[in-house]
This record gives sequence, C-alpha cells and structure tokens, in this order.
Amino acid sequence: MSVTESNTPLRGPEVAPPSRKLGIWLLVGCAAILIGISVATLATAIGNASHVARMKSHGVQVTATVSTCRGNLGGSGSNLASYTCYATYSVRGQRYESVVGGMSTFAPAGRPISVVADPEDFAAIETTALVKSAQAGPVAFAIPALLFVLGIGCVVLVVMMSRREAPGSAAVSER
Repeated sequence: MSVTESNTPLRGPEVAPPSRKLGIWLLVGCAAILIGISVATLATAIGNASHVARMKSHGVQVTATVSTCRGNLGGSGSNLASYTCYATYSVRGQRYESVVGGMSTFAPAGRPISVVADPEDFAAIETTALVKSAQAGPVAFAIPALLFVLGIGCVVLVVMMSRREAPGSAAVSER
C-alpha cells in the first residue's frame, strides 16, 4: 500500500472539495483580467505605433542644448545605471526645456544635440537617432494577442465546465 492509498482517516472534520462554481468564477475572473490587460496593452501598442509614425513623418527637427544630466542609480542603488538629460530648445518662437527621450548617456551642459519635437506636443522631444531607428512592428502586438488568446481559452474552459454535468448529478445506470 502506498502513502496515497492510506485507509486511516485524518483527525478533524472532513473537508469537502471546492465547489465547481468556485472554479468557474475563478476562470471567469482570469478571463476578464487577461482580456482586459490585452485590450489595454493593445491600446498602448497602437498609441506607440502612432507616435512613432507621427514623429517620423511630421516631427519638427531642432537643435537643443543640454542643460543638465542627472545620474540614475541601478536596482541595488549602489551603481550608476544611466542618465536623464534635460535640454532647452525653441520651436516656432516658443522656448522649451524638456527631458530628452532616447538619451541615456552623459552629455555636458551646453552641448548641442539633434532632436525631434513631437508635432502634437512640442514639449516632448526625442533624439534624432532614436526616431530614425524606432520601429512599430508586429512584435509590439504579440503580447496583447497572446493575452487575448489565453483569456479566450479561459472562456472556453468556463463553457466546457458549465456544460459538463456536476459529479453525482448523472442518473445511475442499471446493471
């Protein structure tokens, strides 16, 4: 006799297994969460793809001057991981100071850099190199698609579980 086949009852009251309804509700919750996250990440991917296209086709090329670069600490807090640099620039007669997107290395104050200003928000800039290399490819849509498929899989399981008869409710067959 193996350990799992013991006939010795444990002390205390008998514990009933969780109900089928609990399992169904847990799967419904998982499905809702997965589908909700997939919709949110899909919206983000679409927004990012739109931003990249807008910056490449309608971005305003300007020269900015680095005003300061601040070091960012790594995960342990003991080492320098990157820099956040601020720059000043002018677009259509308006002066701005902003964080330079795509710049994570140190640049001394006063250094000129080539940036692209967002045509819908001139206060947002990114390095010209980042804009040129940015791609909004199908990879950005893979995670939302995977999460959606997993959510639909949970829905299919819920349907299968709710259609299957609960144990003990089937008619007893005659012998």
